[in-house]
Amino acid sequence: MKDYITFSCGHKGEVELFGKNEERQKKVEYLEKYGVCPRRKEEQEKEKAKKEGLAPKRINYWEYKSKYSKCKSQSGSYDGKTKTIVVYIPEREI
Repeated sequence: MKDYITFSCGHKGEVELFGKNEERQKKVEYLEKYGVCPRRKEEQEKEKAKKEGLAPKRINYWEYKSKYSKCKSQSGSYDGKTKTIVVYIPEREI
């Protein structure tokens, strides 16, 4: 079941919920109190990477797997049409 909620950061979004009514309601309450929307989560990832001396770069997926497989990728950044992904690479390598 999909539901629209207001995350703790104030943004609204759609979430998919599973389980019994009681379990779904608990999940909604948790997300509204502590949950972070995908947009804010992406911002937090970028801030953390910057502090660690990493820069986001969109690269071909095969390059990511062959050269940067140990680097963290940005959540939800894979593009199936272009077969690219955003990867946090040390700034000295860019």
